[in-house]
Amino acid sequence: MVHSKEDIIKAIGKNVRKHRKEKKLTIETLSIKASIDYSQLVRIENGKVNTSIYNMFLIAEALNIATYELLLL
Repeated sequence: MVHSKEDIIKAIGKNVRKHRKEKKLTIETLSIKASIDYSQLVRIENGKVNTSIYNMFLIAEALNIATYELLLL
């Protein structure tokens, strides 16, 4: 199945939000742990920005999950 760029960006954002909530973290706390600007993390979770692989790595590391878990569609 082919997914659009927008669908993939939104799915990644949903995965970030899901894992963050499972860990009972606020966006602010996760942004600090991942060293990513709060407003950038909000845009990532809302599927408004195509973030870098490096940022996804930082987020996954802060959530103590494997990076590929953020890529599951």
